[in-house]
Amino acid sequence: MRVYHFPKIDLFLISSIAVLSILVFSGLANQYLWQDEAENAVIARNILRFGYPRAFDGSLLVVSDIGYRKDYTWIFQPWLQNYLTAFSFCIFGGSSLSARLPFVLFGIASFASAYFLARRMFSLMTARVFLVIMLTCVPYLLMIRQARYYSLALFFALLLIHGYLDYAEKKRFADIKILASSFLLFNSNFGLFFPLAAGLIFHRIVFYRREADMKKDAGLILLTALILVPIFIYFKGWLHEVPLSADFVLGNVKFYLRSINRYIVPIRLIAVFYLVFAIMKRTFWPFVASYSDKRNISLILFIFVTTVLFMGIAKFRSLRYAIYLIPLLGILESYFLARWMNHGRVLASLCIVLLVTTNLFHQSLTDIFVKSVSGAFVNLSGKYDFEKQGGILEKMTEKAKERASEKNSIRSYFGEYLYEISHDYDGPIEGIVTYLKENAVETDRVKIPYGDCAVAFYTGLKVDNDMTPGKDPYPEWIIPRDYWTSKGFYSSDYYKEIQKKYEKIVLEYPDLRWENRPDDLGYHNFRTVSDYPKKVVIYKKK
Repeated sequence: MRVYHFPKIDLFLISSIAVLSILVFSGLANQYLWQDEAENAVIARNILRFGYPRAFDGSLLVVSDIGYRKDYTWIFQPWLQNYLTAFSFCIFGGSSLSARLPFVLFGIASFASAYFLARRMFSLMTARVFLVIMLTCVPYLLMIRQARYYSLALFFALLLIHGYLDYAEKKRFADIKILASSFLLFNSNFGLFFPLAAGLIFHRIVFYRREADMKKDAGLILLTALILVPIFIYFKGWLHEVPLSADFVLGNVKFYLRSINRYIVPIRLIAVFYLVFAIMKRTFWPFVASYSDKRNISLILFIFVTTVLFMGIAKFRSLRYAIYLIPLLGILESYFLARWMNHGRVLASLCIVLLVTTNLFHQSLTDIFVKSVSGAFVNLSGKYDFEKQGGILEKMTEKAKERASEKNSIRSYFGEYLYEISHDYDGPIEGIVTYLKENAVETDRVKIPYGDCAVAFYTGLKVDNDMTPGKDPYPEWIIPRDYWTSKGFYSSDYYKEIQKKYEKIVLEYPDLRWENRPDDLGYHNFRTVSDYPKKVVIYKKK
């Protein structure tokens, strides 16, 4: 009789998933959907109504930079997120919670998937250190709570990497796993597929060129392209124009390196330690235990480089477009920490505690060093009058003064995240929706330049996102959001007429640029902004 041996349950993983669930489900419905989430929710609701992703429902036309297909078919982004949200709405009804629920579940699944990836690439100790790192990684926690494609792309990107490793190990059905995960990742966000695929292909060429079946590899790449290219053509992917220039690309690359260093992995500090040990040990791989480790570290580094370079030419820049780098770099960081723990468990554990509770290693430590060096340079400049000499010395002095005057403080983003999920948050969309629900009637029309999708989703009113007079210049409500309304609007004859015909209502809600965008912690608010100078203004027709 054949005996089946069930895999041993990892209680550390199970307890980590339980903690993660508490962290991401707490206060999940507290904050209103911000514009991009609401855009997905509106398209999802239209799927249930019209049977396909339609951008216009008769009350709101969702803005698209690349236009629409026949019958207003939405093609600005792939539809997987829309259909997943529509499925959730069909079961639970339309709400903030049901919009976010499926993406949170995919986020939790990606957490487990990344754990198994860390374990198969390195060791059990690496995987467990990784769980601790990820449980306190605030960009990851914030993004998997969003009703957008982020957690979908993360999950399928990790699945594709698993498929690649299976393929390298010549496991059965690995090519099918690659095709399926590529298809699903592409339909989550095709912009994230290209750099990841490039990283995998380069790694295959460098590390497996001797043992690889080139015909089989080429056939798999060709088959993947045959499946994905028609999708790219249908969604008119080439219309996402990019204002390319050297400054633009360099600015994007700097943004990703800076953001990753500040919020994910302290790459500046790691680079310094690497250089010191590489010189001391006179080897290119000072921390690596085996050839297998070298190959897997290279895989992460290849993906990191191709992603940062590819996103350098992307139109928009945000950590969401590099979301799969969060667990990959976390795995790499955990590998170094796990190796350290084998030699000095107490000191390594202290380092981990500081890593997950503060930004000391990510930003403060190096900023303090840079500030000290900058201050010394400013003093030297004052002694030798560098500014009067012009040229590069003058520019260096100006930059040094700027860095020397910066205020650097140790922050705990994870502590701030805990505050956010345990306290109420009031943003502009909440204020607008609450007021309209209390004061508008079903047939009223609203003109608002941004937040239009959220207003339409929560109120069901007819919404126009064009602030020019247009066909409906004087609806019942006009809401000129501060950041999204041009300065010329307030000096126009149209605005003068609004002042005559409408009552001005000022709400006690900050008129922030976004309700609370999760990307890039420099824009995120962990608590209600109480000192913002601009308040939400609503004009009600007299």
